[in-house]
Amino acid sequence: MYVARSAFALVAVLVLATGGARAQEVDPQWIGLALRAERQGQLPLALDYYRRILSLEPGDATALQGVERAFVRLGMRDSVALYAARAIEAAPRNPIPREIAFRSAASQGRDSVEVVVRGWTAAFPGSARPYQLWSFWLAQHGFTNDARQVLIEGQSWVGEVALAPDLARFLMGTGEWVEAAVQWRIVVEDNGGLVATGATGLGQAPVSAHDQIVERLLEGGPSQPTQWLAADLLARWGRPAEAWAVLDAALPDDRAVAVALLLRFADQATRMVGPGGWRARGYALERLAGLSSGDAAEQARLGAARAFTEAGDLAAARRQLDHLAGTLQSPNEDAAAAMAGFIRLLSDAGRVDEAEERFDEWLPRLGPGDAADLREHLAWARVMQGELDRAEALLGDASSVRADAVAGWVALYRGELGQARQRLRAAGPYADSRQEATERAAMLVLLERIEAERLPELGRGLLEALRGDTAKALLELERAAARLPPEGGRSEVLMLASDLAAGIADHQRAEALLLGALAADSSGPAAPAAELRLARVYAVTGRRTDAAQRLERLILAHPESAVVPQARRLLDQVRGAIPQS
Repeated sequence: MYVARSAFALVAVLVLATGGARAQEVDPQWIGLALRAERQGQLPLALDYYRRILSLEPGDATALQGVERAFVRLGMRDSVALYAARAIEAAPRNPIPREIAFRSAASQGRDSVEVVVRGWTAAFPGSARPYQLWSFWLAQHGFTNDARQVLIEGQSWVGEVALAPDLARFLMGTGEWVEAAVQWRIVVEDNGGLVATGATGLGQAPVSAHDQIVERLLEGGPSQPTQWLAADLLARWGRPAEAWAVLDAALPDDRAVAVALLLRFADQATRMVGPGGWRARGYALERLAGLSSGDAAEQARLGAARAFTEAGDLAAARRQLDHLAGTLQSPNEDAAAAMAGFIRLLSDAGRVDEAEERFDEWLPRLGPGDAADLREHLAWARVMQGELDRAEALLGDASSVRADAVAGWVALYRGELGQARQRLRAAGPYADSRQEATERAAMLVLLERIEAERLPELGRGLLEALRGDTAKALLELERAAARLPPEGGRSEVLMLASDLAAGIADHQRAEALLLGALAADSSGPAAPAAELRLARVYAVTGRRTDAAQRLERLILAHPESAVVPQARRLLDQVRGAIPQS
């Protein structure tokens, strides 16, 4: 009896859900009740309300989408097809039922999907959507060639532009990068706003395809957006000079668009490695400054000056700063930072006179930190040129840690050893880089061994070594060693000279200097290091037996020395190279 009543009730509901209820109207509350029931997980109740609505309004898109969601969650997707078919019949110009019908058919197989798609394309001959979904379904199910053909067929009906992004993505997925570039060209020529999207996709192409992609994009008189795309790709691929050349030739008359392109390119250039990227950034910002005014123009030109400075392009950096010099009359931190970088670049390039002239000109605008740093930088540049008086004048009475370090070296190169000790000690172990601090500490160790307050020969030798004239440096250092007592620094100075001789592969002279160092003080603190250096000279020149003897003597005579571990490693190497008898 219960089964019969249930069946009768079901029939009654179906009757009501069809023609028998046509006289009724949709209650506005039903959709709200349906959505609430769906949110609360009461799917049968939600379905009841959605069905009521669809029984009266088969084309209601909201109810139709609700029915689909509920059936899918209940694992009954096939049940959606009937409602989608009724909705299509009731509202043939509504695309939503078509998509729902497609999704329902997608679970039934290829033939069912194709029937839905053909009906859809017939009803909407200008719509790209059915071709997109159909191609995607085919590709997902392994029908790659058919998926491609669907998109190509679709282009013949709805136009190339509508399906070009889909075909481009499909071709990228199959590794057909050059063909994909053709499709992206179609896309960006229609909508320049999609250049970044195209570049993101094509940017993943392998290096082997880069040249062909750019060639295909630029062939046959490309549009400006296509050139923007090519420039974007070249920038992504680390080819800044080519990228800038392409973009520069394609900047539009529309100022807002040109500014956006230049800003994007300048940002990309910061991620390129090397001076080429900095130079390209400088060109873009220089052009941007020309399209801007006021603070925006100043900031762009300052950025260009910094970029050209990083690229080592002195002429271009000067061009920007000269342009700014007449407009920035008040102190400006950005301008000062740009000029400070330019002055450093000039001094590093050996153009110290020009750097110092710029420094004097901009000194009133520089902050205290930049001013002090540049004084020390310029002073060191004068030292490198051998102009110790000019270096000292630049430092003046500066008392910073960095100034003490530079002043200490200046005093040393003058041969004023007492003053050098004082200033280098004052600089301490923390000024500058670790390497520079280590060099200062090593020099202080040498100076502590020398009791003399003045030794001009030592200063001249060290200065010539700094400037790269090893021959003169060796002569002066040997003269300095001759003026020192055997146990008062002579050994250390001769070892220093031997390092210079070994550096230019003058092993004979290095050997003589080291033998002289050991003769001067064979048991002092420098002796183990001299023995190790001499063994290295022997090893390099093929005298492995002599090297081994020296190393064995070192290890036995100075077992507590810090150089013993190095001596043991070298001894193992030397012994390994000596044939066993």
